[in-house]
Amino acid sequence: MDSSMSYWSIVIALNWFFHGTLSITTVLPTVNNNNTNNTNNIDTSSDTIEIKVGVLGLDYEGYPFSIPRIGPAIEQGIERVNNEMLNSSFKLTPVIKVYGHYCATSKAPGMAAELFYHDKIVAFLGPACTYAVEPTSLMASYWNIPLITGLGDNGKFKNKTIYTTMTRMSFCQCRIRRVLASVFRYYHWKNVSLIYDVSDANSDVLGNTLKDGLVKSGFEPNVISFNGIFNTSLGYYLRSASSRSRIILLIVPGETKRKFLLEAYNMGYIDGQYVFIDIVMFLFDGEYVGNHDWKRMDGQDIIAKKAFEALLRVSLYIQYGEKWDEFEKNVKEVAQRKYNFTFGEEKANYLIGTFYDSAILYGYALNETLESGGNIRNSTDITRRMWNRNFTGITGEVVIDDNGDRESSFSILDMNPITGKFQVVGHYLANKPYYEPVPDVKIHWPGNLLEPPPNEPRCGFLGDNPACIKRQGIPIYVYILLAVFGIGLLLMIVGFIVNRRNQEKKNMEAMGWRIDLSEIKFGTTKLRSGASVNFCGSQISAQSSKSKIASIVSENQIFIQTAIYKGAPVAVKRLPFPDVVLSKPLIRELNEIRRTHHQNLVHFIGACIEKGAVLILNEYCNKGSLHDLFANETVTLDQDLRISFIKDLVKGMIFLHDSDIKSHGRLTSSNCVIDGRFVLKVSDYGLGQLYKQNIYPPKFSEEYKKLLWRAPEHLRSTMPVRGSQKGDVYSVGIIMQEILYECLPFESESSTLTEEEIVSRVEAGLKPPFRPTLETPSEFFCELIQKCWRENPDDRPDLKIILNIIKSKNKGKDKDIMETLLGRMEMYASNLQSLVDERTVQLETERKKLETLLHQILPSSIANQLKLGKPVEPESFDCVSVFFSDIVGYTDLSFSSTPLEITTLLNDLYSAFDSVLENFDVYKVETIGDAYMVASGLPIRNGKKHAGEIGRMSLQLLQKVSTFVVKHRPKEVLKLRIGIHSGPCVAGVVGVKMPRYCLIGDTVNTASRMESTGEALKIHCSAMTKQLLDEIGGFFIELRGDIDVKGKGIMKTYWLKGEQDVNTEKPDPYCLTPPSE
Repeated sequence: MDSSMSYWSIVIALNWFFHGTLSITTVLPTVNNNNTNNTNNIDTSSDTIEIKVGVLGLDYEGYPFSIPRIGPAIEQGIERVNNEMLNSSFKLTPVIKVYGHYCATSKAPGMAAELFYHDKIVAFLGPACTYAVEPTSLMASYWNIPLITGLGDNGKFKNKTIYTTMTRMSFCQCRIRRVLASVFRYYHWKNVSLIYDVSDANSDVLGNTLKDGLVKSGFEPNVISFNGIFNTSLGYYLRSASSRSRIILLIVPGETKRKFLLEAYNMGYIDGQYVFIDIVMFLFDGEYVGNHDWKRMDGQDIIAKKAFEALLRVSLYIQYGEKWDEFEKNVKEVAQRKYNFTFGEEKANYLIGTFYDSAILYGYALNETLESGGNIRNSTDITRRMWNRNFTGITGEVVIDDNGDRESSFSILDMNPITGKFQVVGHYLANKPYYEPVPDVKIHWPGNLLEPPPNEPRCGFLGDNPACIKRQGIPIYVYILLAVFGIGLLLMIVGFIVNRRNQEKKNMEAMGWRIDLSEIKFGTTKLRSGASVNFCGSQISAQSSKSKIASIVSENQIFIQTAIYKGAPVAVKRLPFPDVVLSKPLIRELNEIRRTHHQNLVHFIGACIEKGAVLILNEYCNKGSLHDLFANETVTLDQDLRISFIKDLVKGMIFLHDSDIKSHGRLTSSNCVIDGRFVLKVSDYGLGQLYKQNIYPPKFSEEYKKLLWRAPEHLRSTMPVRGSQKGDVYSVGIIMQEILYECLPFESESSTLTEEEIVSRVEAGLKPPFRPTLETPSEFFCELIQKCWRENPDDRPDLKIILNIIKSKNKGKDKDIMETLLGRMEMYASNLQSLVDERTVQLETERKKLETLLHQILPSSIANQLKLGKPVEPESFDCVSVFFSDIVGYTDLSFSSTPLEITTLLNDLYSAFDSVLENFDVYKVETIGDAYMVASGLPIRNGKKHAGEIGRMSLQLLQKVSTFVVKHRPKEVLKLRIGIHSGPCVAGVVGVKMPRYCLIGDTVNTASRMESTGEALKIHCSAMTKQLLDEIGGFFIELRGDIDVKGKGIMKTYWLKGEQDVNTEKPDPYCLTPPSE
């Protein structure tokens, strides 16, 4: 399901929760959208109309956009809007909500709904991070109110057909390549090397962006990628870069960058011939950005400072000056006064400024709308006034393009060798998209040079320019060096041969995909009665008497050769190759395919490559291929099943395109197979190197049939071994036509043309292009299919766009595939089949009831082990907390009540108790009469949290019992007596017919004694539990004193009285995103 659909469900549910209907009531009266001259129908009876904007953010101080930082900036911006833009009849007011400690989606949507429905806000300022921006923006689009964020840098937010009301004040990595290109052209640098670390997520993304982006800007960078976790030979990468250029981009984390520059210093690269460039968007003292400074206090700072002289830095532009200083001063003052947050030595970062500018931008649009008599709740009007606009903000010149995204400005910085601090030496501004040096500020080129280094040294990158080589006699030391070199070369050759043999041995040992022929057990494959026709390696039943549904869902129909491998059925594809050479590319490719996993890709199990036998073993899908279904005229697929197959096909191909395999190249309906759950899976992907060794031109009609799915550009020339992604889109279009119209490709054309003639016409590129006939087509799918098989590959849509189009068209009709099949079966099945379906449903219901009952009797982890038939061994726990309770006066109450009344009482009481337990990490062990036993810290360990969970639960149960009403004695007040203790115990399943999860140990006995020696309506706890509660903190505990406990002697015990701030919502650890380490 589309993720956005879940957000619409949230919006509707929250709307119903707040109002009970789907109507929307806001802080302003309802606006008539048909009357554009109506100034919002605002009630002007009061002096000032309050217009509220919602501010969403997090409070974790490790993020540069936390509420204590951006909140004061937004307040300053809104204050300026009220004082300088809006007239006195209106007042803009921020309503600030903190949705959590970390960047997460768990609470942001709820907070957004509360702001919209309860606080009546008309716009959002924030949030910042992607996980919170995405759901909030989708909800804002649904409510049709503007959302302006100071960050939101994820590329997905560029699509304003989804995020229709979002305006972004952040930067875009895609523009960095333009900045670098302008610097290179300014200094006449053409040869550039790009070094980036693939093990660091930020460096990897930016490195890949620049790798492709610089090419678009006219540069061919020497790309060097490495894994910073495993590779430490930084000198090797520097030498590799120096062989091609003297301008080196370092896209690496801060620590790695310092190591690179230290190594460059040791290699003599800080002599004025080299320039290193890094990208640091903005500085922030925390783990969010990392430490990009040269200073570490590790004894190497002097060398590091010298090495950093060769570094130029690209950062976001901030217009420093008196206004910024005053702004920063006010932000810090408000943060300390209102948010109890102290900046200390920390400077106000770029994102703080963008949120201030967000408030100013919204103020401009709001004021213009009010002055023109427009509708301030018309998000389209408000948003379009913010888009395609320029103004001077606190962060400099703010340029918003016609898509609602900011054209960022950048600065180029150089380190002052005296102060060791970076200073701005040039700009690339949004309104001046070219490199412009700062007047009277010079770059400190390394080596005390006054000019930048040339693109290429006079003697060449390798010093092999003949003009630099002097002709003279060969001195004796040259012969000595040549001799040493020859010996070294010989040793290197010997070492290389030995190493190659060892490496080949390791590669052979690492070939986990290789299967010995003796491990495959072939059996006698029996087909269903009726003739069989072989087409493209797929056996198709031609029996006409089979029913339509039976031909689809038959469990015994055999479509391809099968075998048994390690006790499981597998599909075996025998390749018609006489012999295969296990080359390194082929081994690498097979390893790559084996690592590829997706629900819509057939799992590659392995290959048997022996002389005369080349077998590919894949996951067995017992429903056959799409080709089998289409070639059988008795099969009819309903619309839901067709669309489900299409979506599965597109999802599988999207994953394939995003993987290292990149493309399929041989996609047909024969290698689209259906598994037992009617999920379509793509097979025969990869293996390009295998087919590359055996390429033959088509000779027979059967071979030309395989070309009916091939794109015309690949028919005209030799197709790459893996085809192309645009060629795959063409094949997907052909298969979509097959699925939607239940026919073979070019079925109507094949009545008058041979397969060879059809392929020739497609290859010829006729106008209009020769394609399959779309008879009585659906207008929607007809247009989509025709886009997929366009003649020009660049005009074909991306598969992700196709999937989004299908989802949007099929909104509200996305049925479960099994539900669709059952519906088809009900149309054609007999009364007997209907009875089988009914019994199946009943069996499934009973099974679920049994599973539910089992999970109620035993812990989930224990129940799952029993269901799998695994033995459950007793387990020791170092420390758990055990709870016992009973009812004081229960015996007298039982004596004066009927058994039925007592049963009803206990059921009501324990049902109420059970509802409380759901809110805590505890396990209900058992109830015996009025005794109630609960434990925490088992079967799943939770550290020391168990004492706190039992303590809070006990307080809640006391509160619950105070309001509990005994039905047959309404005036009777139950007196609950509670005892808790913490310590070690053993837990395990006891019994076979009625298994019970029992706790055994002295801890259980002591907890029971705490309860029996306690008092009514009090929580009696041991010293061990009290110690754990003290470590957790926040609990009020009172010393009871020393008491004589049966079997234990004198014990010091305590009363648990309460907890501080018990109404404070506890953070959900499973919904929070921890800060990156």
